[in-house]
Amino acid sequence: MSTFERLPQELLIDDILPLLSLRDALSTFQVNKFFAKLGQDEVFWRRRLRQDFNYTSASNARNSGFKFLYMRLNNPMVYVWGYVVAADT
Repeated sequence: MSTFERLPQELLIDDILPLLSLRDALSTFQVNKFFAKLGQDEVFWRRRLRQDFNYTSASNARNSGFKFLYMRLNNPMVYVWGYVVAADT
């Protein structure tokens, strides 16, 4: 068991993970099963939505979850007359 796994989950979710960039957080979630479980935490994704997108409406994430909503906001798509256009083009 690594040293980080001995820390309380609340400390990781509330204090350490919010300091990481999204890329670093996603890489951390791929380290092992313990961190993968942290990556599924809805509280973390809800806070990231608020921090990164200033998104406070919780009603849209009732069914799909905050992680799903964050990933959709992070990579938006626009539908125009039946064609899918990536937002970055």
